Amino acid sequence: METKRSKKLKTIKNSFGIEVAKCCGSCAHKCFKGANNLRWCDKKNKKVETFNVCKAWTMSKGMQLAGGSEGQVKRGVYLKFVHRLRMSEQTAIEKGEMKVCDQKPVAIVRAEFEYYFGISPFMGKKY
Repeated sequence: METKRSKKLKTIKNSFGIEVAKCCGSCAHKCFKGANNLRWCDKKNKKVETFNVCKAWTMSKGMQLAGGSEGQVKRGVYLKFVHRLRMSEQTAIEKGEMKVCDQKPVAIVRAEFEYYFGISPFMGKKY
């Protein structure tokens, strides 16, 4: 069901494939001004309105990096792999079967994932 907001906003994908709303809120020129922290366009030097977008719109650095971790997007299957591993480690710690300091380092976890799945944990990285 489309809302009033979704009808007005256009989206564009960043380099990680995350949809970013094309509006003043995601613009590199947005800043905050005054005691009330009004949203302000640094380029046009005027107050911006909700859902507004102009020809000077440029995706902000934060929106360009949305979806990345350490500059790379991780595969969903890798995140599930890590989650299951860390949950089993946590259970073992709670039962007294292992110590926190015995948890596998990230580099080992990534190497095991690559060994078992035959792919990189990162999207867009060729194996």
